[in-house]
Amino acid sequence: MTNKAVDVFDRWAQNGKDEGMKRNHFNSYQYIKSIIHNQYHLSENLKLADVGCGNGWASGDLLEENYIKEVCGYDGASSMIKKAKKTIKGPSFFNADLNNWEPEQKFDIIYSMEVIYYLDNPSQFIEKCYKKWLNPSGLFIAGIDHYQENESSLSWAEDLNVNMKTKTISEWKEALIKNQFVDTGAMQVNQKEGWSGTLIFWGKKNAL
Repeated sequence: MTNKAVDVFDRWAQNGKDEGMKRNHFNSYQYIKSIIHNQYHLSENLKLADVGCGNGWASGDLLEENYIKEVCGYDGASSMIKKAKKTIKGPSFFNADLNNWEPEQKFDIIYSMEVIYYLDNPSQFIEKCYKKWLNPSGLFIAGIDHYQENESSLSWAEDLNVNMKTKTISEWKEALIKNQFVDTGAMQVNQKEGWSGTLIFWGKKNAL
């Protein structure tokens, strides 16, 4: 029987394996944060959703930016949310099934790191972000390590016994364009021998 990704990450939170998330993703996260910086004036008071927030380390860091006034972190793994609430002060954290997540407010930024390929239908999720969860001119930005060109990641689904949606860089970019995002972009960062790097891709919702 295939494991549910949320159950795997629940166990990670319980046994402390989640503590490696910040260390493993921090350099790529810094690139993402620089892209966000380039999209907005630092005087703005923005609302940000951290989708698949894990133990909340990025949520807490993002809230320290003076142009972000509110951060809400969402994750399907209840143990991750429990740890986030206990250790990270400031953001609001919610245990949510991301496949069916319906937030009570809209956001200026939706940020997601290493989550979207676990969802049942990533393209549908991107569509929801555009239509329901982003304010006009809002930014969607995601970072993933599992994609077709990163051959080192292709065994992960079997290794963890979880379902993953494996797409090419072009397919991820097309998912943004198909769902009406504009000013789209994609880049690979932190590449090294045997590792194609983290894929970051982003797009903005049209202004009214």
